[in-house]
Amino acid sequence: MSWFKNSVLVKESSRTSTSTQEGGVCLLSIQSLQAEDAGLYSCVATNELGTERCDCSMRVLLEMTDEGLLPAEGVVRADVAQATTGTC
Repeated sequence: MSWFKNSVLVKESSRTSTSTQEGGVCLLSIQSLQAEDAGLYSCVATNELGTERCDCSMRVLLEMTDEGLLPAEGVVRADVAQATTGTC
């Protein structure tokens, strides 16, 4: 399972992590969401039977706080089982 943002491989870091849950649900978690995290995310699964891909567009919504404009926290998630139906 691989995640891409705007066709560039997303590497795990202190802000990003990936996991696969029971039932094949694959998650990409992004901590401390920033405006630059917006973009087209793709989850790509490959095995001996082929490749499936699910694309999701993510927008980062900013909100006004006492500290200025800050993005809301969030998680990008895609269900690989849904990728076969072309939904995300």
